[in-house]
Amino acid sequence: MALELADPAGGADATDSLQKAPELVSMTWRFYLAAALTVPLMIISMGPMFWHEFEARAGAVLTSNWLQWLLCTPVVLIAGWPLLARGIRSFRTLYFNMFTLIGVGTLAAYLFSSAATFWPRLIPADFLVHGKPPVYFEAAAMIITLVLLGQILELRARHQTGSALRALFDLSPAMGHVVVQSQVLDVPVANLMKGEHLRVLPGEKVPVDGTIVAGQSHLDESLLTGESFPVAKQIGDVVIGGTINHAGTFEMRADKIGHDTLLNQIIHQVSKAQRSRAPIQSLADRVARWFVPAVMLASALTFLLWARYSPYEPRLTYALVNAIAVLIIACPCALGLATPMSVVVAMGRGAQQGILIRDAAAIQQLETIDTVVVDKTGTLTEGQPRVTEILTADGVSTDVALALAAGVESHSEHPLAQSIVRRANDGQVSLPAATDVQVEVARGIVARCDGKLVALGNLPWFQQQRVQLDDNLEQTAAERERVGDAVVRLAIDQREVALFVLRDPLRETSRTALDQLRAQHVEV
Repeated sequence: MALELADPAGGADATDSLQKAPELVSMTWRFYLAAALTVPLMIISMGPMFWHEFEARAGAVLTSNWLQWLLCTPVVLIAGWPLLARGIRSFRTLYFNMFTLIGVGTLAAYLFSSAATFWPRLIPADFLVHGKPPVYFEAAAMIITLVLLGQILELRARHQTGSALRALFDLSPAMGHVVVQSQVLDVPVANLMKGEHLRVLPGEKVPVDGTIVAGQSHLDESLLTGESFPVAKQIGDVVIGGTINHAGTFEMRADKIGHDTLLNQIIHQVSKAQRSRAPIQSLADRVARWFVPAVMLASALTFLLWARYSPYEPRLTYALVNAIAVLIIACPCALGLATPMSVVVAMGRGAQQGILIRDAAAIQQLETIDTVVVDKTGTLTEGQPRVTEILTADGVSTDVALALAAGVESHSEHPLAQSIVRRANDGQVSLPAATDVQVEVARGIVARCDGKLVALGNLPWFQQQRVQLDDNLEQTAAERERVGDAVVRLAIDQREVALFVLRDPLRETSRTALDQLRAQHVEV
């Protein structure tokens, strides 16, 4: 059974999607029906094994085979019909699998028990239990119920991976701005043509893969790299569909569209992984393919041997009962259920955690790994930079520097700028109004604030603007940048007065996770 993602609905709620999956809905109500009837059936059939006075206290009606038949029949013929249909289909195609054994074992138990209920005189006296013929309704019902539960878990796990695919589809915008001479037309992404020029505005997602032909900006490429810091892009640089334009408007040439885009290639690989099979699944299928005929042969031999050599009479009845017993006990739930379910559940759990598995074989090979290579940003770290230090020149207050910096940076969408603003808000710092704001993409920002010319940016831009640098601050900045910290410089009236040091902090769980890997002798 499978639940494939045919046409993901962008932005659909996960719960709604679950409810709209017809196969999952069908299996769910069938499982509830089966469970509701199987629980009392198990109590009736297994009760005497745990309490010798069960039959005397419960009464003849509640412990009769007729009541068990009434409870079991809907489970087998209604709730379990899709499973039985697959078993019947396998005989038509001669492609035996798990459902073949489920169908054979379940029907054997149900039909034998029904015959014993309707025609009890067919059962030899030696087989009677407390004067009644033995029945196996609870075995048939329990097999159906457990298999239905397994199907629900498998379908839900597949749907979780499908939800991850839908999230990937949502990364692509619905429309693109096509530049035609002096006009800009909104065109659905599906209708974009290769070679067209597109305009991307601040805050928008890049519609397709292409090359910047005019303008510059910062793009959030965490979709591809996991890096939380935006990447500067200028004329001639390649941009990827689905990445986010943080600041600046640019025009690009569409180089790859439709299925050729990198985002669609990722989606294709994840979808392909859903249909891929781990090596152990192929082994289980091969075993099941031979196991079914072997069980049928063993059952037939049992019937023939008991019919010919049984010391008891009637021989045919003994032969039939024992042949059916072989079929009932041969249902390999572990072989047929555990193997495919473990693979699909692993994919679903991975999708929940943002892990997209490219091939099911990778899951099976996980137990053999001895080295793990971890991308730090966004994996070991929180993926959101924080201001860890504010260093000022002599005579400059930290609060004043933070207020001026946050007042200007509040006009920027850059993640580092937003981190400075958050630091000011956390400290309940009052932000002064900024005017004449000018943003230099990939360089810095300058504005008038409290009558002062306030600039924030990187070292090359400060040097280009001929800002008077502070030697002590620059020495500290070099040390911080050497260990991987980000540094934003603040200048007031063309004089460097402060540094803002930003760092992406470790997640609280990272150290524990690394310790657990090392405890398993895995090199990180």
